[in-house]
Amino acid sequence: MSKDKFASCEKVTSKVIKSYAQEEMLNAIFEEKKLAELRGDIDSDRYYCITLIVDGGWCKRSYGHGYNASSGVSVLIGMSTQKIVFIGIRNKVCLICSAIAK
Repeated sequence: MSKDKFASCEKVTSKVIKSYAQEEMLNAIFEEKKLAELRGDIDSDRYYCITLIVDGGWCKRSYGHGYNASSGVSVLIGMSTQKIVFIGIRNKVCLICSAIAK
């Protein structure tokens, strides 16, 4: 597969995967909310009390001066369902800003 063909396929499939992931995370949030309601875990302001597990990380560069990489990822997992309710990917460096600065 050529580089251009791969990029084209990746663009199409990434949209499908992202859409599906967002739909599944929304379903997981609603499921956590429903379970909290069944347990009576709602505060006086009618906010649902949902416990989440948080995990995240970033790459450590294994070459050079041992700097940390400029990107990382985190996930929030519902305690009751053990399903992912949020995925966050962040980068310190913006490729668009870097290109404009050059």
